[in-house]
Amino acid sequence: MSYHMEKLPDEPIVIHVYNADYSFSAESDADISDIFALLDAQNSPVCMIYDLRAASITFNDVLYAMS
Repeated sequence: MSYHMEKLPDEPIVIHVYNADYSFSAESDADISDIFALLDAQNSPVCMIYDLRAASITFNDVLYAMS
């Protein structure tokens, strides 16, 4: 999988890591569904940390995300 999420044990923190092969246009719908499912399963608010260091984001990706 080109991304993964991890809830830190005993902390209200979720880390979402995007790998280099992540495709925003092809995978963002499934990614967003996974994010909502994880958040819906929480008993209390959590802090989301997005690690985009390995991701390659193009201008087209930004336009797709805005639509």
